[in-house]
Amino acid sequence: MQLGQSSSLVPLGCLSLRSTNAPSLLHAWDLVLRYYEIKNGDQFNASPARKLSESFNLDVIGGTSETPKHALLATIHNIISSHTPLKRSYDSHFKAFVCAA
Repeated sequence: MQLGQSSSLVPLGCLSLRSTNAPSLLHAWDLVLRYYEIKNGDQFNASPARKLSESFNLDVIGGTSETPKHALLATIHNIISSHTPLKRSYDSHFKAFVCAA
């Protein structure tokens, strides 16, 4: 295998060497954003029950406990809302995501 080539099924571009002949790589944060879109994260975080639970720092949403999926969607939303207005790079977004883990 030559330098700069990967046999990975998902070509991630976060902190990797970029070759001039390679097609545009998928950044790791793009993958996280795609998951957020597929799971309707914006609708989940905009729901009145979610906002009320967040206001009072409760782990209960609609009578059920918060699941790991809910925590993940909330974390992604917090990173988007704190980093996007400041025009942070995708690397900064992904670093914040790793730190939140």
